[in-house]
Amino acid sequence: MTKQHLGLIYILISQICWGLAPKTISLLSPAIPATMVVFIRFMLTSILLFPLIFLRKSTRKAFFALTKKQLISLICLGFLGSGFTDALFVTGVRYTGSILGMVLARLEIPLTVLMAVFLLKEKINKTVIIALCLSFSGVIMISIRNGFSSTYSDQFILGILAALTAALLWAFATIYVKLILNMKIPPIIIVAIRLLVGSISNLVITLATVKDATFRFISISNTDWVKLAFLGIFASALSYYFFYKGLAAVEAQKAAILLSGAMVIALFVGVATGEILTLFQWIGVLSIFSAILIVSRK
Repeated sequence: MTKQHLGLIYILISQICWGLAPKTISLLSPAIPATMVVFIRFMLTSILLFPLIFLRKSTRKAFFALTKKQLISLICLGFLGSGFTDALFVTGVRYTGSILGMVLARLEIPLTVLMAVFLLKEKINKTVIIALCLSFSGVIMISIRNGFSSTYSDQFILGILAALTAALLWAFATIYVKLILNMKIPPIIIVAIRLLVGSISNLVITLATVKDATFRFISISNTDWVKLAFLGIFASALSYYFFYKGLAAVEAQKAAILLSGAMVIALFVGVATGEILTLFQWIGVLSIFSAILIVSRK
């Protein structure tokens, strides 16, 4: 097995972990603000990862050897990729609706491929273009259920801009991570610092926007804490760790296309728990599977 094939396997594992997250999030109490969910999720991840960093001599040494430039780069990654960006996405979904908000945010996939061409000087060929088209089409098909229903207003326009900005920043974060990996920083350190910064960012947003934040926090049930723990450990720590390990061995273009895999997993989890797929969504699933197959066999 080649290094690139192993990298593809790592990325697919990350997509399975991420794909289980939407159903888990949907089962959380709606009384928990979105930013609080992100804060708790990423904080639990950080609590798990930092002890692992310090327990291993190699990662502990690498952590304390971080230069000021590397640390600033990781903090910027956390703020843009896991903190500020998540807040923009929440704004986009609330102002445009979950369907349109998700479609706009998933533009991260083609944006990453395009950024890789211009920023990383990666070559784009016919195979990648076909896979990209299939992936992008699949994302749109999966997101369509009963059509779009929105009224144009200042908030709607703001929501579109917020979701598009989130997609742009997530795409840039993927490219940025690729550059950071070239600094030979262990993936577990990148994940830990990124998500810690993201957690703190969402905590600040929660305290600034939710009046009864403390009461809502102490009112979280034990069942919801179990779900949050799953999100923090499997859908954050393990998924980001495997994704970064895979990204180190795979071109950013392929990694971006494989990001569609999480949506496929989420759909199948939904079917297994009683949700019904439309014809458009099944076409989207097949389209994304075709893209993954093309990328994996290249």
